[in-house]
Amino acid sequence: TLNRYLAALSTVFTAAYKNFMWMDEKNPCSRIEKKPEPKSRLRYLSKEEIANLLAACETHHLRDAILLSLHTGGRKQEVWKLKFSDINWKKNQLTFYDTKSGKPRSIPMNETIREVLNRRRKEIELQSTFIFPAVKGNVEDKTKTFINKPTSFEKSWRNAKEAAGLNNPHKDGKVVWHTLRHTFASWSVMSGVSMETLKVLMKRIEGLERAMPKFDLDDLVRMKSEVLDGEFGSMRHRIGVVESQVQSLGGSISWATSPEVSTIKKG
Repeated sequence: TLNRYLAALSTVFTAAYKNFMWMDEKNPCSRIEKKPEPKSRLRYLSKEEIANLLAACETHHLRDAILLSLHTGGRKQEVWKLKFSDINWKKNQLTFYDTKSGKPRSIPMNETIREVLNRRRKEIELQSTFIFPAVKGNVEDKTKTFINKPTSFEKSWRNAKEAAGLNNPHKDGKVVWHTLRHTFASWSVMSGVSMETLKVLMKRIEGLERAMPKFDLDDLVRMKSEVLDGEFGSMRHRIGVVESQVQSLGGSISWATSPEVSTIKKG
């Protein structure tokens, strides 16, 4: 807490010195030593927690959004604001344009991603440019329509977390939407995906292609994405009440037994 207060005060002094020239000396907070902080741990979901979360979703819209985050590593706003125009079916990839860095990031589509997007496309029927659009009207009186505005899953996300028991205290911290991105990264690394490939999946790094000259980078990243699809797909039999709805999603490839993963070596 003291470090947070110091950081806030430092911002004020910096603005006073640089922007308004109210001070003759530089930021005095720079001379104050910060208190040591414990190393933060990365909160990610186990297979059981993922299954419970998917089963607790009130709507298939939320479930699809969660699946996309788990399979792409997409941030909350990247997924919620994704548009159909961001999908390149010929190249089999989707691109996040509304990113934190401001730079587009392309992700290869595995079977689960393709099925989710196809399902969204059939349901929305060109009523909106957004993959997860807001809704007006209701089903009962047949006035439900999708509008050209991204939806918010805040309420249904909170309800799903509560129902899945993910609001309980945990040594690695609380579960937020960004935890799905951590889950994507953690399970990728534990499955044997190289850090170089993970960097491409989560954020394309300039010069990475030159660091891996003996491989076709797009093919390598696509293969890793398919492997990830299989690992999450293997939990389907545990989802219970939503088993029939997600039965068609994902593959059956195992990270541990994938011959592609075991034979590829960095050149």
